[in-house]
Amino acid sequence: MLDAAHQAIARLRKPNVRRVLLLISESRDRGSESELGQVLSAAHVAGVSVYAATYSAMKTAFTTKGPGNEMPRESAIPRPNRTEPLSAQGRVPIPADSQRMDILGGIGELVRMGKTKDTEVLTTGTGGTTFPFTRLKGLENAITHLGEELHSQYILSFAPATPTAGYHRLEVRLTRQGNFRIRSRPGYWWTQ
Repeated sequence: MLDAAHQAIARLRKPNVRRVLLLISESRDRGSESELGQVLSAAHVAGVSVYAATYSAMKTAFTTKGPGNEMPRESAIPRPNRTEPLSAQGRVPIPADSQRMDILGGIGELVRMGKTKDTEVLTTGTGGTTFPFTRLKGLENAITHLGEELHSQYILSFAPATPTAGYHRLEVRLTRQGNFRIRSRPGYWWTQ
């Protein structure tokens, strides 16, 4: 995911246009060569706002019917001959293939859950936000909300009186009362 984001940011380096990157991915990276700090820095320098529609591979596995997960029809279940004694547990033996589980994959997902959510770092660090989803309808809603948000935003800019190279923190405040949501990047890079 970080490699894809890094490549997209590099392609969005056009002056005088608004640059937005929508990531549709899991919230954590799975082994990119690019590092999170490197991608965040590239987004800052290029002026790209990152938004993310995120899903959890673990949650999705429990909310989606995949091929091969269907229960067999009753007529397809082998039945013991009524004249033969049942097994010690009173059940028909199940073939070993249908008992297999990927325990290591589940443990790997649990370990990854403790790691930093890369998409949250990228979105909050660039003035974007995250839209989590578990089903197709949720993804459609996330894209709709992103479109609404982008069309209702105000873009503010300023030129510092004495520009100095480096990273500079920003804080945006409203003096007017109301139901407003402020979303801004936490700072900017000035390069000479």
